[in-house]
Amino acid sequence: MIRIKTGEFKPDDYKLVIHPELTLSQFKTADIPILKVSSPNKMGWTSLWINGSIDGMKAEFTIQFRFEKLQQLIWEFADSKAFSGAALKWRIDGWLLEVIGSPPPYEYDWGFISSGVDLHAGEANIGVTFKHRLLDMGITDFKSFYETRRE
Repeated sequence: MIRIKTGEFKPDDYKLVIHPELTLSQFKTADIPILKVSSPNKMGWTSLWINGSIDGMKAEFTIQFRFEKLQQLIWEFADSKAFSGAALKWRIDGWLLEVIGSPPPYEYDWGFISSGVDLHAGEANIGVTFKHRLLDMGITDFKSFYETRRE
């Protein structure tokens, strides 16, 4: 389940709803089995990895927090090995259009959603970046930021 207006993402198999105000402590005590956790670095970043699905699309998720604040949700689709990076990006973009109901840009008050291809690994992914992270980076022109990521 994806609720675009509120920035909520709910994995199909779990009760937890991932949302912009979710804290690291809340995530760690939720009903989702965590596969791996990175140690917080000196800048306060912690990454956690889980498996699951959203709207029927199985994926491997990386969830990143800075101190207690949710910063980013990244997912790579489980069947991505069957497609080239470009073909998978096309498939992901089609899935996003179907789930969200409108074409990009996917910019909202709470943050933005983007899709891309890791050129080194040849894998496509979806990234959800929550607004406070962009503001922490000094980015206030979301449209320009999104356009430069598309190039």
